[in-house]
Amino acid sequence: MPRSLSEAALIHGATPAKLLRYIVLPILRNHLVVAFLISALFCLRESTLAMLLLPPGDATLPVYLATHSANGQSGTIASMALWMVIIVSLLSGSLVIFAKKFSRKSNDSF
Repeated sequence: MPRSLSEAALIHGATPAKLLRYIVLPILRNHLVVAFLISALFCLRESTLAMLLLPPGDATLPVYLATHSANGQSGTIASMALWMVIIVSLLSGSLVIFAKKFSRKSNDSF
């Protein structure tokens, strides 16, 4: 992001909130979406930290799946694992679609 854009906005009296809303976020929107999708994929299967930080009685899907994998019925475990596969597939698919939509076109004419 060019530094001159934020400096020009500050010189013309923009507040930091307006600077963030009208200059920084529109420029970094694509990058923020991709960062969210990638972090969601990595965090979906991370159960160790979730097990340590969740209060008693709460559970995310990976924690629930890990807890009941040894004790639950095979049909229940299979359905929960299928949901996790569906979630990962949707996140991965949206990441690929987003990457194709906003990727820079390479100029093949030399």
